Amino acid sequence: MAPAVSKHDHYVVLQVRPGAPHEEIKASYRRLARLHHPDKNIGCIEATANTQLINAAWEVLSDVVKRQEYDRTRPKPTASKSSGPSSPNPNASTGSGPKPPNPTASASSGPKPQKPTASTSSGPKPAKPSPTTSSEQDDRSTPRQPDTTAQDEARAEAASNAKRQEWLNFEKYQEQQIRESVKVVNPLEALLSFLDAKIKENRAKLAANEPNAWSIFSYFKKRLSEEEKGELRKECVDLENVMRIQRISLDKANMQLQELRDELARREAQESVRLSSEKFEAQRRERARKAEAQEARWREQARQQAQQRAEREQREAAARKEADRARRERDRDLEEYLARLRAANEAAARNQQEQTKKRQAEQHAEEKRGKTSETCKHKAWWDKIEGRHDCGYCTAILYKFSQRCPGCGIASCDSCRRVLQAGGTPSVDHSRHGGNGRREEYHFWD
Repeated sequence: MAPAVSKHDHYVVLQVRPGAPHEEIKASYRRLARLHHPDKNIGCIEATANTQLINAAWEVLSDVVKRQEYDRTRPKPTASKSSGPSSPNPNASTGSGPKPPNPTASASSGPKPQKPTASTSSGPKPAKPSPTTSSEQDDRSTPRQPDTTAQDEARAEAASNAKRQEWLNFEKYQEQQIRESVKVVNPLEALLSFLDAKIKENRAKLAANEPNAWSIFSYFKKRLSEEEKGELRKECVDLENVMRIQRISLDKANMQLQELRDELARREAQESVRLSSEKFEAQRRERARKAEAQEARWREQARQQAQQRAEREQREAAARKEADRARRERDRDLEEYLARLRAANEAAARNQQEQTKKRQAEQHAEEKRGKTSETCKHKAWWDKIEGRHDCGYCTAILYKFSQRCPGCGIASCDSCRRVLQAGGTPSVDHSRHGGNGRREEYHFWD
């Protein structure tokens, strides 16, 4: 048979997550059952309703079949509604509950047992929000897009601040509950101290009324009547009964106060563990960020080194290329120079050969001319030769024309011709033409 549909979320009532194991649900049920039990919250109307909700939730979640059926049909939790046990208002006034007992009240009046306070017993501590909200279910149903590191850190910081604020609210409320419980415990302890002192005082009166064998004066003191002694004994019994009842209330108040303190210590330990975990996670993220930054610096350094190496290799390749080009150019220039040198040497050799041949031809012509001129008397009419010529004797340069002997064929200037026709021998005048004598090659005509 399927469980009856409840308007309350059993997981929220027991303050556990939907996927919690059985042991966690059982531990939470026992804790809430002790905290909201009507015997510990005397006079609280909500305690009974909260206990019924807790028992109904435990009945469903403790059975595997009922839990599976409930998980299939349970209402979806919303952030705007709370289906857990009603939590007391931390700011609520405690004046609505009964006043704490008056320590100065008369013992004979038999004060009735006082409940702790309405503010202490009106409900449990604030229920922890269920981890399975509708927004989280939507996040699970919709694939989340990858976020950046900054968004993840901002989201984690927001969640941490929310948890921190939740813990501060719980701490403030729990401390308020502890103060209210202390306000209940202290008057009860004062009342018990007063009743105990009153009982001791009555018993001291009864003991002092008995005669003392060691003191003679005790027989002369005024003694209590049997009626007065009976009233004192009856008052002691009544006070002991009142103390017994008030001690039960005090024990319950102390137990509730201790549970509040234990719960505060437990949550404080959880908060310390959470803060330590967040600190460790922050340190881990910082180490990861530093490692990533170091790796980025290494990558950048490696990139710069690779770039510098590539540029250096490029410069070296360009330098090698330029050196090869310069070497080839030097080799080409050297080859051209050697070729020009060889050509110049060959030209010089040819020129030297030509000069040698020319000198030999000149010497031969000179010898021939000398022989001819020795036999020639130069008496005939000399021919006029137009053009530039050199005198064969004085080496004068004849720019316009020269005269040639038809017998020997020698060309000379007019002065040398007259000397030759006169039978003399003209001399070479080295004072002409800068003292260099003959400046150009002498040409012979056949």
